[in-house]
Amino acid sequence: VANNTDIYVHTDPAGAVQGIAINQGANTGLAVDLAGNQFSLSGIGVSDYDNQLFSINYYHHLGGRTKPINTIGVTRFQSNLVFDSQSCPDHQIITPCNDPSCRAANWVTRTDALTQIALHQSILQNLQDGGNTPLIKSEAEMVQLQDAYSLYAILMQNSPYLSDDVLKTLAQNQNFPDAMLRDIMVANEHAGKNPEVMEQLHERATLPDYMLEQVTVAAENGISAKEYLENTINQHQRRFYDAVRQQLTGLRSDTAATADDYIDVLDGIQEPTYRYAYIDKLLAKGQTNEATIALENMATYCHFNEKQAALFGDYSTLYNMLIGLAESNRSIEQLTSGEKEILQNLSGNNNAAQSTARAILQHLDNGGVLNGSMLTYHEPVYFPNATAQRKKNSVATNTIMQNKIVLFPNPTKNYATVSYTLQTPPNDAYLEVIDASGRIAFSKQLTNQQDDLVLNTEKYNAGVYMVRISVNKVTLATQKLTIIK
Repeated sequence: VANNTDIYVHTDPAGAVQGIAINQGANTGLAVDLAGNQFSLSGIGVSDYDNQLFSINYYHHLGGRTKPINTIGVTRFQSNLVFDSQSCPDHQIITPCNDPSCRAANWVTRTDALTQIALHQSILQNLQDGGNTPLIKSEAEMVQLQDAYSLYAILMQNSPYLSDDVLKTLAQNQNFPDAMLRDIMVANEHAGKNPEVMEQLHERATLPDYMLEQVTVAAENGISAKEYLENTINQHQRRFYDAVRQQLTGLRSDTAATADDYIDVLDGIQEPTYRYAYIDKLLAKGQTNEATIALENMATYCHFNEKQAALFGDYSTLYNMLIGLAESNRSIEQLTSGEKEILQNLSGNNNAAQSTARAILQHLDNGGVLNGSMLTYHEPVYFPNATAQRKKNSVATNTIMQNKIVLFPNPTKNYATVSYTLQTPPNDAYLEVIDASGRIAFSKQLTNQQDDLVLNTEKYNAGVYMVRISVNKVTLATQKLTIIK
């Protein structure tokens, strides 16, 4: 925690150290003995930390660069500790790596990071959607009401490893019961952090606001096991790219570095930004065939989002033009009018390819080839999108709620949704299912004044059951449930 507010790390009455990681602060129980930045297992590191899969939030000492999304149960107060640039090192500052031992260490880091990435990606692939996303997504899209409970059981079994794609598809299916949908979203805490998933939930006309709130609270208060695994992958990806950036920084500071040195470092990296740099170096060496193959491989193996796809289209246009220029043994000064027009069109786009196109045009203009006629440029202006208004399905604040139970489907075979409201907030309230002999077959303490609960009736015998809500053995509401087999 790297500014003048810190997390209070102290001992509890039993003497056990309390904190968010190992070796945090002194074992004195005093507020002045704060954690500092000793996040390492050894207790001597200033940036390495091992928090045993528990999330930590902190502010960077410069202020504003790193901020937590939210904090829960954290009391903040001023400390007397002085924090400087060594408290939380800025990882955006890369130290050049020029000596042989440093270069060798970076290759070892890259290899180990790739091994760990592949290992954890394999684990995630096997866990996510039960290892078969297309099948689960298809079932989420096509399921009808009569088969909803069977899919619900499968999805709950695979939680919290459901993909955002499956969650979004499920939210779009109006045939899937709201209570089951809510349970699945709450069981996958990452659902409430995905804007597309939440947008689909807000679009459901039948989903009440209190269920939306439950999904949001689950997302704010927890991190799913899927997120932990993804974060582990991201950490190893950061190790890999930190090593790559250090290698490239070393090459830039090395006046003897050649295009071959850059190609050696960049070869095999599939991230688009580095792939473009790799193609640039191939073209600088005149290796047009290799550049063409690299460009075709990007089209085949890289998965672009909409913005990345647009950038790739611009780079493809630019590279194909430059490859054609090289293969025809022409210089930049010998561009045709059509090729110059291509550069002019690219220079008006707001992306990295625009910079290269404008640099070529500027070079030609400085040489008196264009006379400034093709460099007209207008800075793009972006307007914020209108914020979508959240729909309201909750009970009006002036509505007087009654003690009530609604069961559906009823009669039922495998499950029933218990929809209830209470006149006052629950205080030691219980939902109970009672069989014909008076035996309590199911009991659950209620925490919400209004909610829908999914009741599994697969193992119940056929017959008529009483569903009851009671407080201190005083019955507030009842409803009969008929189970058929």
